Amino acid sequence: MAGTGSSSYRLNYARQPLDIPKLTQLSKQATLTYEEVDFSQTNLSGDSLRVVLDICRRCPKLRILKLFKNLIDDKGAEGLADMLSKKPDIEEIHLSHNLFTAVGVRSLVAACDEVRSEKSAPLWLRLEHNNVAEPDAFFETLKQEFSVCKRLDETRCTVRMCCNKQKVHMPFFHLQKFSHATFVPRAEREAQARLEASKPPMPVPTRSISRPDAAKAAPSPKVNAWANRNASPAGAGYAQAASAAVPVADPKSAAANGSSAAPGAPKRKASSRPSIVLDENGQRRIMPEQMDSVEAASSQFVCVLCQFVMIRPVITRCSHLFCQPCFTQWVQQEVNKHKQSSSSGPVPQIRCPYQGCRELLKKQDVILMEQAAKDTKRQDGGVQLLQRLRNSLNIRCVHHKDHHKSDFGKDAERLLQTSGISCNWSGDPTAYEEHMSANCPVERYLKSLDSPAASAAGSQGSGATL
Repeated sequence: MAGTGSSSYRLNYARQPLDIPKLTQLSKQATLTYEEVDFSQTNLSGDSLRVVLDICRRCPKLRILKLFKNLIDDKGAEGLADMLSKKPDIEEIHLSHNLFTAVGVRSLVAACDEVRSEKSAPLWLRLEHNNVAEPDAFFETLKQEFSVCKRLDETRCTVRMCCNKQKVHMPFFHLQKFSHATFVPRAEREAQARLEASKPPMPVPTRSISRPDAAKAAPSPKVNAWANRNASPAGAGYAQAASAAVPVADPKSAAANGSSAAPGAPKRKASSRPSIVLDENGQRRIMPEQMDSVEAASSQFVCVLCQFVMIRPVITRCSHLFCQPCFTQWVQQEVNKHKQSSSSGPVPQIRCPYQGCRELLKKQDVILMEQAAKDTKRQDGGVQLLQRLRNSLNIRCVHHKDHHKSDFGKDAERLLQTSGISCNWSGDPTAYEEHMSANCPVERYLKSLDSPAASAAGSQGSGATL
């Protein structure tokens, strides 16, 4: 009865046609075990919204509600507010890209503010891209009545804590359909701040004093080396960055000049069939097109070095994410360059491979994102938020019907036409590997037709360890 990709704790109907009679039957059950309910991109409004709200009322453990990209207006906001007034422990509500005006937003905020305890973690309320005119002025009005925060300080103000001690976080609220504001990624804002900080101060006029020894060259500072040249980066902390670095070459311009491709250029290895997408190391990978998400955050989980969905992502001190294998390979390339250019001496700091980043990195400046998220000594929750966003990604099967127009979807399209076998599965990254290795009907059928060598290649990392 549940939608594709659902489980005992997650009800997922995102981008799926709604069977109202079945949902009505589900809403009549006394208690439901779902902790996450996702009806995004289903054209919810009116009667269908009321059925969904009835389902939510029967979920005592509901933590996350996703209703973005629907047709919910101020009238629907009244029903939402009534349901939320009975959910003091809900953690995230995603309502962006709907039809709320200031009236609907106010009723939602009022309900959340009234029911939420001051000792609870702040509610994560997404309401950007609605029909709120003059959002900044309206937010100031909300601040006078309710306990709300824009979450401008992304370091001290996290998903689980508000530095202003407010009950409701409303990030990106200024990005409304009628506003002229544009979204600037955090990495870009931080890069701009670093650029401003690196500018030399204005010189102070002083009287010149002749010093004969002034022309002598000052001793160069010692270079911090990567302790183990061949070890994969997973440091335990963040150290002070160097003041300058050599920018990474643009992969497109490098290709145009006939030079070797930069790490950012996508490299794929030939396979026995289109649906087996292999990286240059022969590992089966997930294409960015398989991410079933309209959230802006999803694109940051595509590795800029290989152009696939990241596996075992590492995060640098400059807040950039990469696949661990890709970053390790980049480090080895930089180490080899150093060996060829100098006969001795320690390996210098490694430049960040992100296009345009000017940071130099030591080994302890890079850490597995999963490890960083579990570090209780860290004061900010930015990494924890990234980890949660990544865990909530919805990945479509490589054989999903939505991919039939892509090159890697031709196997599934042909099989549907000839045998009527199809797959519409989508789910979180941790469930993808199990689905591909054992549960996908299309993959099972295609494997039965593969040669033994092709089957081995297809099963290698059928869903790469994410």
